[in-house]
Amino acid sequence: MKKYITLLMALFITLLFTSCLSRAEPRKLLDNEYLKITQTGGEISVYDVSGGVTYTFHIRHKNASKRLTEPYTAVNTPTLRIEQRHKEIILTVKKCKDKYTLRIGKIFPKTSLIKGG
Repeated sequence: MKKYITLLMALFITLLFTSCLSRAEPRKLLDNEYLKITQTGGEISVYDVSGGVTYTFHIRHKNASKRLTEPYTAVNTPTLRIEQRHKEIILTVKKCKDKYTLRIGKIFPKTSLIKGG
């Protein structure tokens, strides 16, 4: 009897976990006249409204030897500049000189968007 109860509990937990993962809806992080930023699971999409281009970043946790050590400029257009650092994506809108910092938390997929540096 205990085996059946344990088996049913394991099956219930597995079904609950898989149903939570399959409902990955886009989470809107920012929506203004210059940028639209959404996150779906481990994918972050940055849409430059002025330029009409979408940039996609994938969040992956890597070994310490494979991590990004030096910050680099991923995108530099007349309207937008995107820099990547370790656990951060820095977006600078050149028209209004707004700066947004997208921080990727240690617990995946926790991200936070902060206006400013």
